[in-house]
Amino acid sequence: MRRRAADRGRAPGPLSSVSGSGRLPEEILLQIFQYLPLLDRAFASQVCRGWNQTFHMPELWRCFDWSTAL
Repeated sequence: MRRRAADRGRAPGPLSSVSGSGRLPEEILLQIFQYLPLLDRAFASQVCRGWNQTFHMPELWRCFDWSTAL
């Protein structure tokens, strides 16, 4: 696995061993996203491809209260 130049020489972060690839399990990430308001979900979806995929999961939006979204 290649590391960015900025990360060389640093100890691995706390999530580097999660599920072997440094990613949170999808179920956990989905639960975290459910606590976020709409705008925070949108910003979080820009972090990486995996988070963007979670943002677009239908399960995330089934219980969303659209009356308080804006």
